[in-house]
Amino acid sequence: MLLVIFIRCKLIAGVTALILVAQSFELRAAGAGVLVSTERNNQVYVLLADHKKPSQITRGWSTLGGTIKDGESELHAAVREVVEESGGVLSAELLFSTVNPEVKTMTPGFTIFYAKVPFQNVDLFNLTKGSESKLGNSERGPFIWLPWSEVLAAAKKYQEQLNSDSGSKVILDKKFLPENSQTDWFFDAFLATVKSISETSHTNLYSLKPTVD
Repeated sequence: MLLVIFIRCKLIAGVTALILVAQSFELRAAGAGVLVSTERNNQVYVLLADHKKPSQITRGWSTLGGTIKDGESELHAAVREVVEESGGVLSAELLFSTVNPEVKTMTPGFTIFYAKVPFQNVDLFNLTKGSESKLGNSERGPFIWLPWSEVLAAAKKYQEQLNSDSGSKVILDKKFLPENSQTDWFFDAFLATVKSISETSHTNLYSLKPTVD
């Protein structure tokens, strides 16, 4: 009898350990980013970038962000990724002074924060990284400022395509794309996040309320 109890305890301990390992891996694999926006002529624009890496080229256009490293908070990971992917054009100081840590949208695999920044020409973001320059980017680009209304419309179309199970990509209007674009579609995971924003009536980026965890 004692042997049976001992074996059961070992099995329970083993299963618990596996669950903890899985949860730990899930945490390490989670991502975070910042939806960077600006306002011009009474219209809200968000900063989007294509993916340059050959292994990521099929993703298409999305906001900036990436994987949370061990020991990082969601916010610190989001800011670090945006600084890296913007080639240093968006600084950590600027982002930390703008982002409200309590205002975020959480999905199962990604957490997005919001930052309203002064307008900067996309030419700055599109610089190629030089050996003596901190600016420039070899990971993301080209960059565009896309009207937030266009992003919301794309998220709605994404939802419609999910419902119809068409599996096709949502295409950006060509008038917004630069000549050197490698792709012309939105990253599905980005639109899924935007869908979560719009479903909670957060269509106005500048009236978002703190998130209750």
